[in-house]
Amino acid sequence: FNSDKLSFGNSGELKIFHNGTNSFIQDTAGASFTITATESIAIKTNDTEFAIACNKNAGVELYHNNSKKFDTTTYGVKVTGRLAATTSITGADNVQIKLGDGDDLQIFSSGSIGHIKSANDDLRIETPRFNVLNQAATETMIDAYQNGAVELYHNNSKKFETNSTGCFVAGSLGVNPSSSGNLDVNKEGTGTLINLRTTGTARGNISSNGSTVQFNTSAS
Repeated sequence: FNSDKLSFGNSGELKIFHNGTNSFIQDTAGASFTITATESIAIKTNDTEFAIACNKNAGVELYHNNSKKFDTTTYGVKVTGRLAATTSITGADNVQIKLGDGDDLQIFSSGSIGHIKSANDDLRIETPRFNVLNQAATETMIDAYQNGAVELYHNNSKKFETNSTGCFVAGSLGVNPSSSGNLDVNKEGTGTLINLRTTGTARGNISSNGSTVQFNTSAS
């Protein structure tokens, strides 16, 4: 009858019963509850749908709506579908996240350095904007825009920028003083002049064949 209990143990620690709505196997001993079988163990819902399958000498399987989503394997675990975390996924130093058939992409921390390593292929980042910041996310180091400029910074101050006609340097463009090499300015293409300007005003030019060097000495 409903709520009648089948009890086992000196003090009835293990009980099996039905309360009219739900069925229970209840252990009140405060110790481990063990299920053993000489073969596999299956827990099903709705009479036919797998929820948990424990396979003899093999893996444990977890199901969602009778569709297998999680397996234990000889190398660890296998997830079928998407793995979502509500806080974080953690690993010790040098524990790697490996992606690709040949473990081609590896992401890990060696303790003091974070690594994104492409073992066999190019490493491609696809994004409408690529932004590299300092650790505190308070300073920009690199900023690259889709269909636009690439910007390089020094101490959060933009120093180099590409544009539709070439590039722009904010500040001085120098040669390493310890270098013994020359500073070469090479003009290629169909234009005939190398122009020198300050604040947009022409200050001088050099002809492409080097025959004419001209400077505007007027004060403006």
